[in-house]
Amino acid sequence: MLVVDSYGVFVGKKGDRIVVRRRGEKVCEEPAGSVDLIRLSCRGVCVSLDLLELVLRYGIDLVVASRSGVPLALLVPFRAGSSIRTRREQYWAYRDDRGAFLAKAFIEGKVRNQANFLKYIVRVYRSVGPDVKASLLEASERIGGLVEDLRGIECRDCDYVRRGVLGVEAEAASIYWEALSRVVPRELGFSRRRKRSERPRDVFNVLLNYAYGVLATEVWIALVKAGLDPWAGFLHKDNPRRPGLVYDLMEEFRVPVVDKPLLGFVVERRGLVSGFLGEDGRLCREGRLEVCGLLNRVLGCERRFGSERLSLRSIILRQARRIVKFLHGRRLYRPYVERW
Repeated sequence: MLVVDSYGVFVGKKGDRIVVRRRGEKVCEEPAGSVDLIRLSCRGVCVSLDLLELVLRYGIDLVVASRSGVPLALLVPFRAGSSIRTRREQYWAYRDDRGAFLAKAFIEGKVRNQANFLKYIVRVYRSVGPDVKASLLEASERIGGLVEDLRGIECRDCDYVRRGVLGVEAEAASIYWEALSRVVPRELGFSRRRKRSERPRDVFNVLLNYAYGVLATEVWIALVKAGLDPWAGFLHKDNPRRPGLVYDLMEEFRVPVVDKPLLGFVVERRGLVSGFLGEDGRLCREGRLEVCGLLNRVLGCERRFGSERLSLRSIILRQARRIVKFLHGRRLYRPYVERW
């Protein structure tokens, strides 16, 4: 992944190599074949048309993101491919039990990962005291019990199941974040989960929000490659500002891709993390680069997936393609649950 996060940078090409320059001075030069993603996330960045042609020829994903990590645009080739029938099935599925089934599956994956992660903390984090470990195990059991409530919701259509599914998700989230607040270093000021819209002032929430934006980018790319419409979700309502299916599929990957590595990061480097938060409540450039680097390493790590070993980035793409197979009636969709 090539992250361009500095004002006044020009990204161009020389032959089959990507060249980054600042004020005419070459900053870096990489072979196009060694780059899978270019992330542009700062104002004052320029790219050449030659670079865009090179990116399309090599199949490199080029993303424009805001300073807060939210993906704004993805460069997509001008071709329909074989996605037309898939998108028709996707739209029809919203009104039948297929969409409802997927909405439940996404949250089941999230809830099960939350419960398992709390047990993982008890097993691995030696700095956690016995009282906190007991509370984490209790929270894990309570969250695990909600899975049966989720499975008991009848699949009719998305509008019918949404309220029940989101109710379970909210209850699990309340238990989960209250439990995690006991593990996050106290000096970071984390007391509860605050989304970007709530304008959090503690660094852990800001790190989480930025990292979820990076994850959203990965999921968006996977859905486009699979031939799905990122905006037509099943769990999340249609919203011109939020690509619904991106946020749907993100749910089962939030814990393994973001929560787990970020918690380890802030516990291990608590002294450094506090300096990442600027006066405007956003991450400084160093903090943004740290998060991008951390998540890029996590996404590149292999996990056991069925009978294979795949990187998390590949698993996200595989899950997007499994949605397609499910919509076409070729297989049952199962959410991704990390093996802790």
